[in-house]
Amino acid sequence: MAQLFPRPLPDSVLSNPLLSSEIRVYEALGEQLDDGSTPAWQYNLLGARALAALNRWPEAKSAAEAALAENPNFPQAHLLLGQVYEHAGDWPRAAAEYRAASGR
Repeated sequence: MAQLFPRPLPDSVLSNPLLSSEIRVYEALGEQLDDGSTPAWQYNLLGARALAALNRWPEAKSAAEAALAENPNFPQAHLLLGQVYEHAGDWPRAAAEYRAASGR
């Protein structure tokens, strides 16, 4: 499995407990994905969250879309995709994703 995060991790990531722990969980899920025990959508969603936290919005969008392709009714993926669109200033798409996340 390819690494999405640079090695060594920058100090700004390592000093942030939320980011460093999320990336470690993401990579651990990647190892489990290789053995088939973790659904791909779960791995993609966690990756999207980590990428968004690192301000890698285009990659976060791709990962969130991949999660939704595997599990289209997953509210957390819609929520994250809404945040991606909001960050890009695409308010109509952000609103649509937020509605999908809320089940409306």
